Amino acid sequence: MKKIVKKDSKAAPPPLAGGAAIPPVIAVSPTTAGPASAPVTASSSLLTEASITTANRFSVDLNADIGEGGSSDEALLALVSSANIACGWHAGGAVFMQRTVAWAISYGVAIGAHPSFPDAANFGRREMHLSAEEIYSGLLYQIGALAAIAKVQGAHLSHVKPHGALYNQAARDPKLADVIVAAVRDFDSSLALFGLANSALIDAASRVGLRAVEEVFADRGYNADGSLVKRGTPGDMIEDEEQALAQTMQMLREGKVHAIDGSWVPLTAHTICLHGDGAHPLAFAQRIRTRLAQEGIVVAAPEDSQAAGGAGVAESSEATGPRATQSAVMPDQFSVFPLLK
Repeated sequence: MKKIVKKDSKAAPPPLAGGAAIPPVIAVSPTTAGPASAPVTASSSLLTEASITTANRFSVDLNADIGEGGSSDEALLALVSSANIACGWHAGGAVFMQRTVAWAISYGVAIGAHPSFPDAANFGRREMHLSAEEIYSGLLYQIGALAAIAKVQGAHLSHVKPHGALYNQAARDPKLADVIVAAVRDFDSSLALFGLANSALIDAASRVGLRAVEEVFADRGYNADGSLVKRGTPGDMIEDEEQALAQTMQMLREGKVHAIDGSWVPLTAHTICLHGDGAHPLAFAQRIRTRLAQEGIVVAAPEDSQAAGGAGVAESSEATGPRATQSAVMPDQFSVFPLLK
């Protein structure tokens, strides 16, 4: 399968409305003081604890949920390094998927599937309690559809990030997390799985050797247990951009976030989510890109295991790669199919 071809790193993406400049996505090793001429590599694109503690300059992924009908999707792709593309069950559809994949390829952005519960009426934000079979097959259906569209355009998927209620339920429900992990693993064990930092979904992915990418949110409130404050309740969204920027930098630099009850929650930030359906998504994305550049933090997608021979984020130390780890720590009883009984 062909890899996506990134544009020349020296070519500037089109400006935002009003002529605002867009900081380019550049590849810089954690110990490099300036932009590199080489493409993004495993060592330069992966955010690790070592890259934070041994040098001031490191990288982080910036992702956005797109293909959901927003008017700013293409412009937003000029500012992020990973795109989570809706697969039709909560928003979007085949035409949106095809257009968004094409845009992602043109900007050199990592392509990810953003599957959800079958809940278009509520934008995928209503909790559902489906059987393991329904969840497993539904995930394969959605991921497969986006993968086919990407393949026809000469690209491939890099990751999967569940959407909405599916994401939040899996963060606290180990059984649901196991079903999601089984579907991603069975579809393509080289894919990364994005999940809420410190959640059951991250634990499930790490346990079977999938690349677990821990996600944090610039503009969401946190509970004391590390979960996100439920949408529609006080403290769910951070409307003040300065506060959102401060929270982002604290999560990156200090590895903690201030919960709504005043406590501090430790976490790891591999990727930061920006919402394409926010009030001013482009303006905030521009501000966070500028702030990251000022802090010496490079925006780059998580490591692509196809280019790195199977290495990845948060792999188990018990084996040398995703497939080896799977056979070492994932016996048959962890297959999804016993869950269907």
